[in-house]
Amino acid sequence: MVGLLDGSWPERLYDAHDSCHGGPRAGARSESFEFFPRVRRRVRRPTMVDLCAGHGLVGLIFALCEPSVTRVELVDARQPASFERIWTAFTAIAPWVAEKVSYREAALDESLRLPTEAGVVLAHACGGLTDLGLDCAIASGGLVAAMPCCYGTARGPRMPALSKSFGRSANIDITRSCRLADAGYQVDWTHIPQAITTMNRVLAGWDRQPPRPSPAGGVGSQDPHPVD
Repeated sequence: MVGLLDGSWPERLYDAHDSCHGGPRAGARSESFEFFPRVRRRVRRPTMVDLCAGHGLVGLIFALCEPSVTRVELVDARQPASFERIWTAFTAIAPWVAEKVSYREAALDESLRLPTEAGVVLAHACGGLTDLGLDCAIASGGLVAAMPCCYGTARGPRMPALSKSFGRSANIDITRSCRLADAGYQVDWTHIPQAITTMNRVLAGWDRQPPRPSPAGGVGSQDPHPVD
């Protein structure tokens, strides 16, 4: 395992993946590779859940790179054909991934139950699915990181007037951040490179404490350091 943690694993994974043909497009791979280092320390738990996992790349990277992660649950409505190809690539360079990872076919809705206090990741869960994923993470007591996209079906912002200054998508993410803060999380934003995707904002909620009433009803004190 040590040899894969020296920074060479993305190149080795690309080589193994390309030899399998098919699987996630290059852009999706780059999004996952950039998302992972920005959230790993915030949300890392022995159990990780990758919601709206699709090809499962983010969850698989946690299984590959994090020795303290012993279980990874990939969750999506259906397991796509691309998963088998990326699974073959991962297990070719990191056989220990196989014993950590499972794929659960389940819809992301109010009835979904997650393992208690897991680390939850959502990389480009479309529209309202990001909101549902945050709900599930909050309900399970887990830490959470999300890179939202496709805001058309997302829940509306708490303060619509702010859209005039910040734009609708940023305002929706402000509301999401307030929801996390109201639930007791420390909240931070960061970004992956815009050259990879224009929907590059990353929200993280960690270090959850019992929520305390705020006279202003807004986001409480924040960690001054960026998501790492």
